[in-house]
Amino acid sequence: MEVKAIRFRGCVPDISNEGFFIKSIPVPDVCHDRDNWHRKLDVFQRLGAHHTLASARRFSRFICTKAPVDSLDFVLESSYNPNVESFPDKMDPYIQPETLGLPTWRRLRNTIYIEPKRPIPMGHPLLIGGIKEKRNPNNIQLMNSGPHSPQTNAGYIRNGQGGNVFYY
Repeated sequence: MEVKAIRFRGCVPDISNEGFFIKSIPVPDVCHDRDNWHRKLDVFQRLGAHHTLASARRFSRFICTKAPVDSLDFVLESSYNPNVESFPDKMDPYIQPETLGLPTWRRLRNTIYIEPKRPIPMGHPLLIGGIKEKRNPNNIQLMNSGPHSPQTNAGYIRNGQGGNVFYY
């Protein structure tokens, strides 16, 4: 089962995973009907009301929080893994994940991704879960300790020779 991408038909594209709008883009009231808004406007009104990904990103009250600021951010966001390749090419640290077709925070097309419903195994909605991590009670700090607990901090000795255990 594969995620299906359908075209977003609203006035303003959803770029909330890239940043946020300080103030929303002004659009006519008809644009709140996501499917049929373009039929209710004239051509010149429709052109002014519809925004592309680029025009929404260039809107003066949009703050992009995930865009790389300098070359270090650009390299850190790349899909390059130095543990995998011994002798990489010069361009490998700069190749971004969307170039390889991997999902990222950047939206390249004005689409909505719809995940298919999971099939219900054996016809009933039984969810199989479990404990992800079982904590060891002997490893948890601030528990009641046993009767043989040390009286000083681990690794320290209190004696008159400055902490030295050996006598010369």
